[in-house]
Amino acid sequence: MTETTKDEKLREKANNGYILLGVGGIMAFLPYTFIVICGLFAVIAGIIVSYNLRKSAEESNRLYQTHATWQIRTFWIANLVVFPVAMIINAILVSKFTVIGEIMNNALSGGYGMDISRLQSDFLVAEASASKNLILIKLATYGIALVWWLKRCYTGWTDLKNDDHPFGTDIDGSSPE
Repeated sequence: MTETTKDEKLREKANNGYILLGVGGIMAFLPYTFIVICGLFAVIAGIIVSYNLRKSAEESNRLYQTHATWQIRTFWIANLVVFPVAMIINAILVSKFTVIGEIMNNALSGGYGMDISRLQSDFLVAEASASKNLILIKLATYGIALVWWLKRCYTGWTDLKNDDHPFGTDIDGSSPE
């Protein structure tokens, strides 16, 4: 295989990784279960492509190796830091700014006793009445996390298009030239 053909295949893998991660991230944020599941599969496929790209690029092509590392770091930083922090902030905001928080506190303090049907009924009524607040809280927490995710994907993709290393650095943080 010629060097050009190998570079084209590596570029295509890097491009596919960014597309899968970006589109999968958007799909995972939508409120439809089937689409969320498809989005999660797209993100998983994207990270598999990224690991495969990093292995394929090895030391022969640092450009694609840095893009693979960029994609992998985006995935792990998002899943170990960004999204868990968004979940915690989301739970705090829901408990403080909706009636659902009062129901949760009442349930935890034993206010419902063994009456699960009353708890369920109160929860469904509260959820319906607080739906606008729940949507705003979700956008404020997960929306910011999604914007971060998409910014990383877009930055990497445009750097790939311009034959640059993500943010102009190599894997070890040094300048590639």
